[in-house]
Amino acid sequence: MTKELHVVLGANGVTGRAVVEELNARNLPYRTVGRQPMTDDHYVQADLLNPDDTARAVNDATHVYVCVGLPYDTKTWERDWIPLMTNVLDAVKDKRPKLIFLDNVYLYGPLDVPFDEQHKRRPKARKGKVRLAVTELVETTCEEHDIPYVIGRAPDFFGPGATGSVVYASFLERMLTGKDPLFLGRIDQLHSFAYTADIGRALVVLGTSDKANGKTYHLPLSGKLTIVELADLMNKELNTNFSVKATGPFMHALIGLFVPIVKTMKEMRYQFDHPYDMSDALFRKDFPNFQSTPIETAIQTTVQSFQQ
Repeated sequence: MTKELHVVLGANGVTGRAVVEELNARNLPYRTVGRQPMTDDHYVQADLLNPDDTARAVNDATHVYVCVGLPYDTKTWERDWIPLMTNVLDAVKDKRPKLIFLDNVYLYGPLDVPFDEQHKRRPKARKGKVRLAVTELVETTCEEHDIPYVIGRAPDFFGPGATGSVVYASFLERMLTGKDPLFLGRIDQLHSFAYTADIGRALVVLGTSDKANGKTYHLPLSGKLTIVELADLMNKELNTNFSVKATGPFMHALIGLFVPIVKTMKEMRYQFDHPYDMSDALFRKDFPNFQSTPIETAIQTTVQSFQQ
């Protein structure tokens, strides 16, 4: 029997760390991979834009989790995502470890609601077109070379350390400094959220289940609520009474002058001006014993982590 080795690419990010925590909890052998130097017996420093580094990073792996997060910049995505994923796929073609790819919903484009894994892929935004190209590359390459794979698609997520989340940037971040939170879109629309710890647990579930092979799953949600309801939960935890304020296109552009991630989110604004009702029914059907963290608990843990 082949000795298992779970390799986590992008292990320095919040979702990569969540995967590592679950592997630890299950006592599964793992290797963590990231670009920055780190002192850790499990860690390998590698640049996934370098083919040799990538091959070294996944050597002897039986499972490879792709949890890489590139800077939230359209030009960077257009330049780096395809070469990076090509390097990963080239590195696994020979020994064919199972590939677990953490995806998002950008490839769908404007959403019909509620939406599931069969939603049409019709991205209009440049970031969405990049994500579609990457996903298609994973699907076609894995099928052509008989590489076992599964795609886990996450909605907007939040959790400890997730400073790039829409729940943190200009939202919880402002509440923690005594200011009303801002949201880049309508605050009365239903929005689906996932919690980072649940994402990590779910990806390991998919990685260790043969019945998931060749499938795409929407990862389990923590909850669906409006932005007003989200602010209410945070107010409860902070013992405050802030009012969330919606920002129109002009204010969005103005804030973007000072908060770079806000500026780059402009082309994705359609996700925040309309309902974002994602279905995780397929995952729930195939893995009925999975329990998501209650959103109240997830919010409490997230808020407390940023207060420390």
